[in-house]
Order: sequence, then C-alpha cells, then structure tokens
Amino acid sequence: MAKNENDIETSASFEVLPPNFFIQEKIGSSAQNLIGNEQLKIAEKCMQVLKPTIINALNVMLHDISTLARVRPRGVAPQIWRKAHEIRGMAGSINRKLLGRFGDLICKYLNDTDENFRPSATLITDLSVAANIAMSETADNDAELATLLEECKLAVEVQKAREGRSAEGF
Repeated sequence: MAKNENDIETSASFEVLPPNFFIQEKIGSSAQNLIGNEQLKIAEKCMQVLKPTIINALNVMLHDISTLARVRPRGVAPQIWRKAHEIRGMAGSINRKLLGRFGDLICKYLNDTDENFRPSATLITDLSVAANIAMSETADNDAELATLLEECKLAVEVQKAREGRSAEGF
C-alpha cells in the first residue's frame, strides 16, 4: 500500500487485490454510493500510474495470442481464450472499449470449444492484429476501426459456420 495515499504518483508500492463483494452482499446493493469523491480521485490516480504497466501486459498477451495461433500446440484454444478474456477485462481498466470488443470477439469465437479444438490461425492472428491497433488512445473514436470491428464480427460468424458451429451471440 502507498505510504501517503494522497501522493500516489510518488509511491513505488501498490497492492492489487481481487474484488471482494462482501459489502455488496451484506447491504444488498452496490457499494458505489459508499465511496466518496476523494476515494475516487485516489483510485483514478492509481489507475493512471498503473496504465503503462497494464498496456505493457496487454501487448505481451496480444503477442502471445498471435504466437499461439501460429504454433497451435495441444490445448491452444483454452489458452487463447483465457488471454483474450484477460484482455477484455484489462481494456476496460484503461478505457479502451474497442480493444475490449476485439478481445470479446476472440472469446466468442472460442466459446464452447475444448483443448482439442484447433482454431483458425488466420482468424486469430487477424483479430489479435486488429486488437493491437485498438490499443491506440484514439482508437475508440476511429470510424475505420469501428468498421474493422464489424468486419471481424462477420469473419467470426463465417468461420464458425465453416466449422459447423453456431454463430449465436452476435
């Protein structure tokens, strides 16, 4: 934990804990109204400090997905799905909506598959490259990238149909 919680930017130590929904379960509603403006400002400063670390982790995961898609070792589908699921969540933390949606497309393509499923290397690579483009701070306002997302949705639907799998959920 930071030594001085009001001076987050100069602190070198952070403790990241998994979410705990105890309060929400106890009071039966969101704990959001229990958090004041000062706590939100501190949390926002923390996220700004952590943003480069999160972006670096996202870059590594996208590279891993591309590599896994090309190499396709046994059990590759669940490995890629887990990384895409992490990307989807982390993208929200750094306010990259389109990046999260590309991660979601990878997850939707791999939903209901098992470790024996060999995903389309081309599709996974294309989706990870598109997700990498969506890492840009201006990506969420890029009309061409939004069009690419729609084209990628169609590509996922077509690939699932080729594989004899349902394209539901789009």
